[in-house]
Order: sequence, then C-alpha cells, then structure tokens
Amino acid sequence: MPRGSSDYAVVWQGFRDTSPTNRSLQPSEVISFPYMLEGDACAALSTGKRIALGPVELMRGILMGYLESPPVMDVSQPHLRDALEDLVILLSAPSLEILLLDGGAYMRERYGIGPGRIALQTGMAILPQSSLMKSDFIMATWSAMANQLGPCSDSPELNRQFCIDIATAHQGIDLRVPDPEAVELLVYAQLVALSHLGRERERDEFAADQAVQYVRTPSIAQRVQYILGHDTFDLHHAVR
Repeated sequence: MPRGSSDYAVVWQGFRDTSPTNRSLQPSEVISFPYMLEGDACAALSTGKRIALGPVELMRGILMGYLESPPVMDVSQPHLRDALEDLVILLSAPSLEILLLDGGAYMRERYGIGPGRIALQTGMAILPQSSLMKSDFIMATWSAMANQLGPCSDSPELNRQFCIDIATAHQGIDLRVPDPEAVELLVYAQLVALSHLGRERERDEFAADQAVQYVRTPSIAQRVQYILGHDTFDLHHAVR
C-alpha cells in the first residue's frame, strides 16, 4: 500500500535472494524495501503502468519509510541500513551523513517541514551521534512550531511534542560542529523547550554552561533573561 502525500508516495517492493543494491539475502527470504515515487511516477500508480525504480527513489524511500511498520511486510532495518551504505557509493555521496542530510534537505525544500522532519528523524535513528543531523532536526522542529503557533492555530499537545523533540535531539549534540550562525538559535530553542516542559533545573544548568558561551545577540539575550527570571512565559512570544 503506498503512503505519502498527493505529491509523492512510498511503495514497498519485495526482494528475494538479492537486495536492490546486490547484497545477498538469506535463501527463501523476502525482504521489502521502500521506494519514493514523485510526479508522473506517483500519478502512474493508479494506472498500472510500469515504473522504473532506481537508487535515488530507494534512498528517498528509506528516508521516508525507515521508521514505518508496514503491515504484512517483512521489513528489516539492518537491511535498509546496509542499502544506504551501498547507496553512498552508487550515488557518489561524500559520506552516509551527507547523503542523509542532503536527502532531508530535499524533502524539506520540495515538500515542506513535515516530510523534512521525518527524513531527519530517520537520519538520527541511523546516525544517532551526528550533531549536524541533530542541528538540522532542531531547526526544522523550531520552524514547525513557529508555523503552528499562528494566530488561528494552537495545539498544546503538539507544542509539547515539539519541545520534547527539541530537548531529546539536543542530547549529545556537539555545538562546535553546526554552522556557527545557527548555534545561538539552537541554544535558545533548547532553553525554550526545557522551560515549556517544566524542566527548570536542567534548563538552568544548560543556561549556565551554554547560554553564557553562545548567546550574543542582545534581543535573544533579553529573552533568555526573561525566561530564566519567570516561572511562566508566553510560548507564542518566545518562539515567534
């Protein structure tokens, strides 16, 4: 069953004996691999036309399907990780990290923040120590929360989940790795997230260790001081 939006779809194809990147599978084993279809290929799904499936479609399919649990399909995350390692070579990518980051950027730019976040969540699951992956995910989540906090749209549960996502992704991040121009916002986003979640002690420790070092812009410094000095704050104002 294809999954996705009206602009793309993720379809799962079963492989026996050999994977789509020519790795041997166990005898009589059928493993499903996801492919992402776009444009005319996506439209052709309903017509029954033959669709060409290549390494780019496989790479994007894994990004969007890795964390799914499709029913009635034998899916193996180790096989998907192996396929991504092979795709680094097949697609001439500098590294697996760059392949995943570029894939996440493509999904975000072409289809929006939601699909971009899904791709980056896959990236973090595959490379949990990547500070660049964490950074991109935090920035995408911050943007998603800012968009959601519009004048006519507000969901406390979704806001809380966004903050949980930011706080979780921040764990283990090396702030010396991301773009220096993004680090100040990464630090501020974590302070806002921890405050909204009521984790004041963790927030204060983080502020003493990181905010003093990285927050330089006067307007952001004022917001940080306000958040640290008050028990409650307006999330709308803090984010927008």
